[in-house]
Amino acid sequence: MHGDINSLKSKAKAHNAEVGLDFTEFVLSESAADMEARMLADRYVLGRMAIMGQWTVFYGGPNVGKTLLMLWLLIEAIKQCDIDPANVFYIDADDTAKGLTEKKKLAEEHGFNILVPGREKFKAPMLPMILANRVRSGQAHGCIVILDTLKKFTDLMNKRTGSEFGEGAREFVANGGTIITLAHVNKYKNENGESIHAGTSDIVDDSDCAYILDTVEDTPYFRTVKFRNIKDRGDVVQSAQYGFQAKNDTNPLAYIDLFNSVREISPREAKDAEQRSAVADKLYVNNELILAILDALRSGSTLQGEIAKAVRAGTGSGNRKILKVLKDHTGTDFLKGHRWTCDIGDRNAHKYAKLVAG
Repeated sequence: MHGDINSLKSKAKAHNAEVGLDFTEFVLSESAADMEARMLADRYVLGRMAIMGQWTVFYGGPNVGKTLLMLWLLIEAIKQCDIDPANVFYIDADDTAKGLTEKKKLAEEHGFNILVPGREKFKAPMLPMILANRVRSGQAHGCIVILDTLKKFTDLMNKRTGSEFGEGAREFVANGGTIITLAHVNKYKNENGESIHAGTSDIVDDSDCAYILDTVEDTPYFRTVKFRNIKDRGDVVQSAQYGFQAKNDTNPLAYIDLFNSVREISPREAKDAEQRSAVADKLYVNNELILAILDALRSGSTLQGEIAKAVRAGTGSGNRKILKVLKDHTGTDFLKGHRWTCDIGDRNAHKYAKLVAG
């Protein structure tokens, strides 16, 4: 046993001597003054959420508007001269021919570059080498790389490949580069009903900043989306809200019209949207019992016990659930989801009446 250990130690010592590695060869030689002069201190790429010289990842579900909002924020930064569009390389790896054409029009108008795997001889596996070459040639500084989507460049479910991608990304941003990646959320939500990132935690762990996008409210004509920060480094906002016109069968929109409809939403507007959405969700979940209670009221059942008895007979629902729905939708504000009023009379008798929308 000891002979084997000594043999391994001898081989390691011989290997190290042959390679000539030592800590002194790798001591950072750049002065603090030079590093400070080179810093990209808190220059923003996307709103107040992505900082130059960092790796930021945005997670969102299908149709939440990840790409639309990213491009809108990017172009806003270009318009404000915060970034040089010639140094922006947007890699569109998850699009249709029509979608690519629409984004190419925006790129030509605003001066940033688009790369597409399978076009112009570019392939997704080339990315790590290109990032490394930028580092070696001193061209990482100020270069902004946007990956849409991240799953085309690494396996989010594999810790080893995710970690390898992270190593290359960290070297790139350590030398002044900026990486923006878009990724998907898990199909399951957390206990608060919020989306969670898909894949292992390696991407979040290795990145500098991470946000999750959730739809706050989705009406037939307008969608409100919230960016929720789950990791930060630097002076970034913890949340931001944006909205845009909804695209559906009854409200078809060209991509440029959809793009031009994007606007930032105030916290007050976002809170109102969240409340409306919560009301809509509750009305949807309780719809069957709400209709049954309204039927009971129309039939002349106005006391709590009478209503509960009629609804139990018609729906088979339990008394506890019926009473909860009665309580949840009692009030005088139709917009808050109230559907009936309640007067309490003698001996605590609860008498209900249908609320008329006014």
